[in-house]
Amino acid sequence: MKKTTATALTVIATLTLAGPAAAKMQVYKGKTSTGHPATVKIDKGIIRSLVAGVSTTCLPIQSRGSSGKPSVAAEYFAVESTILKANKRHNRFQLQRKPAFHWREVTTNHDIWLKRRKNRISGRVRLQYQYMVSTFPIGTFNIYSCLGAASFKAAAR
Repeated sequence: MKKTTATALTVIATLTLAGPAAAKMQVYKGKTSTGHPATVKIDKGIIRSLVAGVSTTCLPIQSRGSSGKPSVAAEYFAVESTILKANKRHNRFQLQRKPAFHWREVTTNHDIWLKRRKNRISGRVRLQYQYMVSTFPIGTFNIYSCLGAASFKAAAR
């Protein structure tokens, strides 16, 4: 009788501890203000993944030699994290990554603003970076500054 009670208590304790660990990751899907898809995955209050398309503009801010031309394109705002908190209103961080406009890795500055309400999430994302392009003749270059921003709304799936 005592063994059965001890075994039953062990099973109940194991199920109780496994309950929160078995919680499912919440996935939100929607669109940005620029019409690109946005996906946010939140697990235990931490943003595990945020992917959104952002319209980005690059302008020449300094040139030596020929002047550069401005350019506009879609850039992916993609983040995988273990430390970004979903309940924090503003997250700011830097990453080394290869942007759409340049062939080498650059330091990118990221900002995320979030609001969570029941089965919906909304927010803004901002991406900023700079890069340099050498031009002809040797010794001339253009420095570009790029900025992309978009707001998004997504619903739980």
